[in-house]
Amino acid sequence: ERRGLPTDVSGAGVDFDEELAAFLLLLRCLEDPTHRTRVVGVLAGPLFGVTLEELVAYRDAGGRFEINRRARGDCGAAGAVDTLHRWWKRAMKEPADVTVERLVAATALFPLAAAEELGQLRAGAVAYLLDAVRVCVLEGDGSLAGAADAIEDALRWQDAEAPLVPGRGNCVRVMNLHRAKGLEAPVVFLAAPFGERNRPPRMRVARDDSGQARGSTAILDRADPARWFAAQRRVIAQPLDWERELQEEGDFEAAEGVRLLYVAATRARDELWIARSGPKGGSPWQALEEWVAKAAKGEPGRAGMVRLVELGEEEPPPPPELSPDIDLAPRLGAMRRAAERSRTATYRRASVTESTSGDGAGGDRERERRIRVHTFAPPAERPTGGGREWGSVVHQALAAAAEGVRGESLDRLARDLLAGRGRTVRDGGEPPDLGALLSLVAAVRASPIWKRAMASDERLVELPFALSTTAGGERPEVLEGVIDLVFRESDRWSVVDYKADRGEDPDFASRVEEYRAQVELYARSWEELTGAGVGERVLIFVAQGRVESW
Repeated sequence: ERRGLPTDVSGAGVDFDEELAAFLLLLRCLEDPTHRTRVVGVLAGPLFGVTLEELVAYRDAGGRFEINRRARGDCGAAGAVDTLHRWWKRAMKEPADVTVERLVAATALFPLAAAEELGQLRAGAVAYLLDAVRVCVLEGDGSLAGAADAIEDALRWQDAEAPLVPGRGNCVRVMNLHRAKGLEAPVVFLAAPFGERNRPPRMRVARDDSGQARGSTAILDRADPARWFAAQRRVIAQPLDWERELQEEGDFEAAEGVRLLYVAATRARDELWIARSGPKGGSPWQALEEWVAKAAKGEPGRAGMVRLVELGEEEPPPPPELSPDIDLAPRLGAMRRAAERSRTATYRRASVTESTSGDGAGGDRERERRIRVHTFAPPAERPTGGGREWGSVVHQALAAAAEGVRGESLDRLARDLLAGRGRTVRDGGEPPDLGALLSLVAAVRASPIWKRAMASDERLVELPFALSTTAGGERPEVLEGVIDLVFRESDRWSVVDYKADRGEDPDFASRVEEYRAQVELYARSWEELTGAGVGERVLIFVAQGRVESW
């Protein structure tokens, strides 16, 4: 890359420590906003660059290194703490993949990575980690802790490949021997002729004719850990005929090395270059040395096949400087026009809630007369609070119960859901409203409609959808929503929506009409997307023990 050659790397894992470690620390900081060490690490790291002197001055002025509250003062450190506070507040209201993508943009992580050496690979690593977080959320864990764990797992996977432009051709491809198998290139370099050590085997793995493996090893005294080699350490116990087994293992490893060398040496179509390490040795290509030396001397039958090239150390040329005479105005103008186009919406997004807001007054009164009302035993405990956060927790808990989560697993999930919504744990170790949440789930699971759904031929839970429509010749509208539960009995589909309202406020009656309109819209969307008719619409008021169906 320093010489301006396009490069592709595979088989090296994703290991660009500085920017990825800084971003991972940011996620851990937002996960626990009172962890002062992490907050200081983020502030002093490359994402904010606050100096230690500024941090000390901020502390001496009464500032706190906790981001669950606004900062005191108007210095640079206080502004950075306020920024982290805003990020933390938003992260509590959105899934982790949304938060991570927003933070990547806010911290300019992509250009930061791309501006470093091997920038394309570094920027590709950022995209790879975004994908890892998306997969984590799709599998059901939308927490910041889950996103941070997913990133750590992705960084540990040594076989990861993350080029920004995958599959590019006409470039220098750098890979290990295992990735080279089955490939061919016009010119192949066996590079890096060093680092090879002749270590004796420490264990024996034997396979019988059926392919089953049997492993054995000796138990050595670790009193002197500096003595790595078995010959240097006292043997406590070892298998019978251990010397013979070690010899066989050594022969196998030597044969495996020859096989890998054959793979490497046969990848070239036109030219094969073999790097030589000189007198120090330690080259993985040492087995080719005798053949190369004889061919270089021009022995009969090999003359002209090999030539020696001495390569001295040479610094790469400096990168070309941008000429001040270049007229950037046309390019900047094109960039501005492209930015303007990107800010012009080509479609409008609408949620089911927005689309049905205010439908209560003009709803279908005939529909209301067809509504059937059923009851079930309401929850034994009531929550201390309510609102959207409580409704979100209820929906997630019921979704998990519909997927078969129960017992201790459901208890742990309920704790995590409540803790993730900022409900602090009591001294006894339980978050507030844990009993109320588990009581609510138990009550719903005992209801007849739930039992029907669990015994149905097919059911789907928390089903997101997006449906493209047109509104009066204007730009297209995309209707987005999530159906809580849909299930099929024979050829009859039922669409179910949960509501956590207690029904005690004066506006509840008007909201019920909007809720019914929402279920109608869910049903129409399901029919349009799948072509299957909906035979039943269901509203479950989970806190009241009441079911409406029509």
